[in-house]
Amino acid sequence: FVLISVLVAGLARQRLRAETLADEVRQQLAAIVTSSEDAIMSFTVEGIVTSWNPGAETLYGYTAAELLGRPLTVLAPADRVGEVETNLERPRRKEHVGSYETERVHKNGTRLRVLLSVSPLRNEQGQLVGASAIARDVTQQRRTEEALRRSERLATAGRLTAAIAHEIKNPLEALTNLVYLSRRDEAGRDEYLRMAEEEIGRLDAIAQQALGFVREGASPEPLD
Repeated sequence: FVLISVLVAGLARQRLRAETLADEVRQQLAAIVTSSEDAIMSFTVEGIVTSWNPGAETLYGYTAAELLGRPLTVLAPADRVGEVETNLERPRRKEHVGSYETERVHKNGTRLRVLLSVSPLRNEQGQLVGASAIARDVTQQRRTEEALRRSERLATAGRLTAAIAHEIKNPLEALTNLVYLSRRDEAGRDEYLRMAEEEIGRLDAIAQQALGFVREGASPEPLD
């Protein structure tokens, strides 16, 4: 009887330690979610929001009280509602939605560019009870990248303009001289005009090369 009591007490202590450890892990995870700058939320399989961290409040402008119990589609632009429904369907098929860029809507109506991932949530029995989503605002990052691209295009255009101006300067000077000579030398006029036509051909070739450089070479195609 004493041995059984000792075993029971030992098992009880082990169980208590396991429960304490599990509580500590849950508290740590909750602290991570709470302190994260990323928007982290959870929702039911029907898309009803069940949790909403401070990062989500900062990103989307809604408080937890305003969003809890509301459909996830509130955050989607009208042209992205179908995407949200697809993201709800994929966890039901045990699929994880890897990080991808998309658009969501701030409370004030501003469209946000976000990096989004969605993962299924399951209970201890392995049953699907919902999903979680992590979103990171990349709006400013994309604006900065676009500004850099515009700056690079302008710099390239400036260099191209300088190169074209340099290339056409010589043919234009030759044309000016040939026209001047053809007006004053009737005997050599035909030769001067022939040479002028050659210079015009050089100018045309330069113009075609410049157009070929700046013209888009690819044609748009539909993508999934």
